[in-house]
Amino acid sequence: MMSHKSRRYREIVVVFAKYGFGLIRPFSSRDSIEEKAGMFDADMGSASGRASRGGRLRHALEELGPTFIKLGQLLSVRRDIFPADIIEELRKLQDSVQPFSFLEVKSIIEDELNDKLENIYTEFCESPVAAASIAQVHRAKLHSGTQVAVKVQRPEIEQIIHLDLEILKGIARWLDRHAKYGESYNFSGMVADFEGTINNELDFTKEGENAD
Repeated sequence: MMSHKSRRYREIVVVFAKYGFGLIRPFSSRDSIEEKAGMFDADMGSASGRASRGGRLRHALEELGPTFIKLGQLLSVRRDIFPADIIEELRKLQDSVQPFSFLEVKSIIEDELNDKLENIYTEFCESPVAAASIAQVHRAKLHSGTQVAVKVQRPEIEQIIHLDLEILKGIARWLDRHAKYGESYNFSGMVADFEGTINNELDFTKEGENAD
């Protein structure tokens, strides 16, 4: 039986292949931007259609979910790695997604605070004012009368992100050791920085302290 990590890794490979990235050509720090762009010139996948290589990359990242969306957003400033047309598409990555249900929201809050929702809030808007890949925000009113914004983390999002990070770390280590451009770009360092950024987003306690 395949492990969760193996299944997720296979899913990542399949999605990238679907969008035409089954083959990746290594490049060196001496390659030009145009030559570096060659790493994205692969056999067109079944879902690639007539989309540009940047558009195909963006769609692949969006399909793979929050970890890869946020990674793409982080990489959208790396002009030393990606050519302009890919940077332009990465900048279009959006963090907005479909909200999860109010029943799930209610269950998460009650489990976290060990109390009934009505004992915590006198009013709670069932529809979120914003829904992103990691969490969504609801308006509510405390029994004191204070209006608050309640940020609720998506079910199992931490497990999903941590699994993706483990896979990305493995890929980065391989690139650092075996790819001729590994020493130039320090992919393990990039993933470590990304891990710190996304873990901060998952830490609502730290976010609350910074807001005080």
